Amino acid sequence: MTRSPLAVARARLASFPPVHRWPSLGVQTALRRAPLSAAPVRALADGIGRTPGAAGALASFSVVHHDLAAGRVDLEAVQRSVTRLLGQADRALAAGRAAEAGRLFDLALQLSYHPSVHFTHHLSPLAADPEGFLAPYTASRTARLMITEPDAAHPTATPTATDRPRRVLVLAHDSWTFVDRVREDLTAHADVEFRTLAVGSLPAADRPSHRLIVPMRLALAAEGRLAPVPEQLAPELEWADVVMVEWGTYPLAWFSLLDTERFGIEVVARLHRFEAYTPYPMLTRFSRLSAIALVSEAVRELVARQAPRLAQAGRVEIVRNVHSYEGFVPEKDELSPFTLVQIGWTPPVKDVLFSLEVLRRLRQHDRRYRLLLVGAPLPERGAPHEQEWFDQVRAALDANPEGVEILGYRDDVPRLLAGAGFLLSSSLHEGTHESVAEAAMAGCVPVVRDWPEAVPFGGAAVIYPEDWVVADVASAVDRVLAHLAPEQLELDGAAARAWVQGHRAPEDVRAEYIDLLGLRPRS
Repeated sequence: MTRSPLAVARARLASFPPVHRWPSLGVQTALRRAPLSAAPVRALADGIGRTPGAAGALASFSVVHHDLAAGRVDLEAVQRSVTRLLGQADRALAAGRAAEAGRLFDLALQLSYHPSVHFTHHLSPLAADPEGFLAPYTASRTARLMITEPDAAHPTATPTATDRPRRVLVLAHDSWTFVDRVREDLTAHADVEFRTLAVGSLPAADRPSHRLIVPMRLALAAEGRLAPVPEQLAPELEWADVVMVEWGTYPLAWFSLLDTERFGIEVVARLHRFEAYTPYPMLTRFSRLSAIALVSEAVRELVARQAPRLAQAGRVEIVRNVHSYEGFVPEKDELSPFTLVQIGWTPPVKDVLFSLEVLRRLRQHDRRYRLLLVGAPLPERGAPHEQEWFDQVRAALDANPEGVEILGYRDDVPRLLAGAGFLLSSSLHEGTHESVAEAAMAGCVPVVRDWPEAVPFGGAAVIYPEDWVVADVASAVDRVLAHLAPEQLELDGAAARAWVQGHRAPEDVRAEYIDLLGLRPRS
C-alpha cells in the first residue's frame, strides 16, 4: 500500500535528529541531514533561522542554500543570510577562532556565487550592481582580510638569458579549446617549447578544488603562510620558464597561493567571461602574476570591481582569442536574405527567446524568414536553476514551430554561415562571442544584441562595430529588414568581412601572446 505524502513527511521527520542533540552534532551537520522539503522540517529550520547567534545563521544558510539548489532564488534572503554569516565570522575572528571565521566566510561565498544566482535567464545581480551585491563583504572584517587587503609584493622573476626556446608550462583543468589554438599558432611562429599539465591528474589530496582555496587564502591572510608545491608538480616547475594558467577558476587561485618562489618562474593567466561570476578571482594572489590577460574590457571591469587585488598583477592586458577564419567565405543564394543563424542556443545565457521573438516578428512581414539553431539540443531535464528556462523555450518552440530549424551539433558551420544572411547574437552576456566574427567573415550581417549584463561596462560595442549592435528586439527586426535587397546584404556582408580582416589579423593577435609570454618571434 502506498503511503500518503503526509505519512512520508512524518517518517522523514522522525528520522531527523531531535533538537536537543543539535549541539553535539553541530547545527550545520544536523541541517545538512534534514529533509527540508518536508513542511514540518522546513518550518522548524525557518524558526531556528530567525533566532540570533551562530545557530540561527547556520540554519538560515541551510534553508537558503536548499532553495537555491532547487532553483528558487530570493536575492533578499541570500543577502540577509550572507550578512549574518559574515557577522558571525567577524565575531569568531575577533575571538581568535580564525578557522571558524574561514568556514563561515566560505558558506557566505557558497550562497553569493551559487549557480542559481548567476547562471540563469535572469540578469546576474553581480553584473547589475557589483557594489550592492558585494556590500556585505565590504562591511565585513573577515571578508576584507580574505578578498580586499593587498598581498605582499612578489619578487619579479628575471628571465635567464639563453639560446634555447622559452619553456611554457600550461596548466588547465578540463577545457583546452582556446589555449590549444594558442599553442599551435605560437609553436609555428615563435621560439617556444610547450608542456601541458591537467591539474586534475594530480593526487586527490593535492589537486586544486574549492575546499582547498579558502583555507589556503586564510593561511596567507592570518599567518603569512603559502602552501607547499605538490611533489608531482615540482619537476614541471623546475623545467618551466613561465607558467600559463588557462581559466581563472579555482586552479588559478590555488596556484597563486602555492609557494613557488624557489623555482624562479614567471606566472601569467587568462580569464574569460565565466570566471567573473565565480569567487575565485577575489581569492587569487594577483601579486604573484607577471601578467593577467582578459578577453574583453567588460570582463576586466567586472573582475576589477569585485577583486581589487587584480591591480597588483604585473600587467593587466586585453588579449584576444587566437582563431582561424580559414574556410569562412560567402556563398549567398536567393534564401540568404531570409536566413538567420544562432550558434549555441540552449544555455540560459544565450537567451534564445530573444531570437525566437525576432523571428516571429519577421515572419509577420514575410513567411520565408527562418532561424537555424546550431548546437546542443534542449535537454528534457536540466539543473534546477535551468529547468524553468528550458520549459519556457520548449513552450515557445511548440507555440511557433514554423520557421525554426533545430540542427544540433554540426561540423559544417562554415558552410551554413556561407549561405546565411544574418548571425544573431542574443546573449545576456558574452566574453567575445567568436561566432560573430566567424559569420562576418562568411559575409553574414551580424545582429548583435547589446548584451544586457555587459552594458554597464561598455556593452557589445566595445568588441564589435556599433552599427552591428541592436538595443532590443524591434531594432534587431529593423536591421534584418533593411537588407531585403540582395545587393544591400552583399554590400554590408562584405563590409563586415573587411572589418574582421582588419581587426582580427592573425599576426596582430599572435603578437599579443608573444608579448604576454615574453617570446622571441621567428623571422
